[in-house]
Amino acid sequence: MLIRKGRIRIETGFDAWLETAFARLPLQSAPLTFEIAQRSLGIELATRDPADTFLVATALVHDLVLVTADRLLLDASGVPTRRG
Repeated sequence: MLIRKGRIRIETGFDAWLETAFARLPLQSAPLTFEIAQRSLGIELATRDPADTFLVATALVHDLVLVTADRLLLDASGVPTRRG
């Protein structure tokens, strides 16, 4: 979505970029679970993007740090973030 909006630019097509990212980095996918969906209901963010709420809930449920450049997420209290 961010690629389509022009907010992120990549040199290759998305599929090739994703394949390269998974080959180079120790990434794992985190499926949307009932626990994450339930946790998202108690999260209030300045952003109105529901995807951000699910990202934050996923980070909280899995005890992860969310790497982002999004100022609204970086400034949110109770959200484990790192500037990326």
